Amino acid sequence: MKKLIQICFFAVFFSYAVAYSDEQQAESENIPDPRIRDINVRHLFGVSASSVSGTGLSYMYYIRPNYHFKITGIYYENTDEKRNNENQKVINHTVFADGGMELRRNFAVIKKPNTTFQFYTLAGGGYWYYKKRRPLSPEDNKEWKVASGGLGLGTGFLFVDKILINFDLCYSCFRGIDSKKRYAGPGIGLSCYVAY
Repeated sequence: MKKLIQICFFAVFFSYAVAYSDEQQAESENIPDPRIRDINVRHLFGVSASSVSGTGLSYMYYIRPNYHFKITGIYYENTDEKRNNENQKVINHTVFADGGMELRRNFAVIKKPNTTFQFYTLAGGGYWYYKKRRPLSPEDNKEWKVASGGLGLGTGFLFVDKILINFDLCYSCFRGIDSKKRYAGPGIGLSCYVAY
């Protein structure tokens, strides 16, 4: 487990360090970075499910051709009226919220005529909340608050500068805010976007 953490940390750190060094050299010599081809998109909207940054509707913004920022979130709430044995009205209540953010850095981009392949490192975090209230069966009442974070490597396929599909392998950590429950281990991410 420690080796996996070290490998993920080293990959992210190395990617950012090499990128910074190459960008500084390119800026000083006023030449483009040869590893990063132009990507003709800036704003992408879609859906994402990630053990690092949560699940839901997602927006991605290309800060620069090789840096992208992603935000994801979903909110669901439901109330349902029931009657107890004395014919009194009670309300069942359910709330679910999930969201998070990621920063990604391309370390290689391969551009073909109709497809662009991206390889990147990522770092991010999220928050997950679930509440269930059942007045007629209080033993079913639940409330969970979970924070998450992680590092990872991923690949993306951009088709005709319009549709982007990403797949990530991550090292994720989850921690219950109101409890001592914790998890750390492998995770995944999958997302699909349309560029505008």
